[in-house]
Amino acid sequence: AIFVSENRWEANAGIAQIDTKSMPSLSDKQHAYIASDIKQEQQIKADMQGTLLSTQKSLPTTIEPPLGYALAQLSGLFILAENKHGLMLIDMHAAHERVIYEQMKQAYEQKNVISQILLVPIKTSLNSLELETIDEFKSTYQKLGFSFDLREGGVVINKVPVLLRNTNITQLFTDITAEIIKHNTHDCAKLATNEIISTMACHSAVRANDYLTREQMNGLLRTMEKTKSYEQCNHGRPTCKQLTISQLDGFFRRGT
Repeated sequence: AIFVSENRWEANAGIAQIDTKSMPSLSDKQHAYIASDIKQEQQIKADMQGTLLSTQKSLPTTIEPPLGYALAQLSGLFILAENKHGLMLIDMHAAHERVIYEQMKQAYEQKNVISQILLVPIKTSLNSLELETIDEFKSTYQKLGFSFDLREGGVVINKVPVLLRNTNITQLFTDITAEIIKHNTHDCAKLATNEIISTMACHSAVRANDYLTREQMNGLLRTMEKTKSYEQCNHGRPTCKQLTISQLDGFFRRGT
């Protein structure tokens, strides 16, 4: 199926006032967490919209962006875009994964990973080897934006990176621990970190059948263009494919 979304834009769409008084009876601390979470979510959306508007205004009308402009979403997997050369096909999961990977890698290297406190901490059961690994490499988890308490038979996770707050935290934490065990030594710390960040990016990227509006698709394309090595995902697969007008003509034997 091909989903075509209307090209409408409202700079402050979806921004609502937060009335903590109307929330269920919770402690003041819980009210504060909920209000903070909602404000963060709204601010992230507003920032994304603002970035896209700014990018669109800053582009000279005579210059076409390399990836062009989104036309539609195909089968919940691909973005179809038109650029000056013809048709551009973008694997939206692979592309988004690359964007998040570079963002998280930069934040990690600059020690600037933003975390969010969980309203309800997550208990994760782990075996003895996993617990020993987590205890030994606790500083690595903290640099990645996690905070947790070790308990008998597992951990209680109470803080996660903002970019990953909507992922399966239990599975992600287990996968990160598996990557550290796989490399097994501090001498491989840099390689392990790259693999871990790649795993984190994969967990948080858009998935098959995630519906994107045209604004969201164009926002992803503009962010891709500013991302290092955007033509490949973290695993070396291509993120986009150009089909020129000449190639399209050839498919239909035009001009022969």
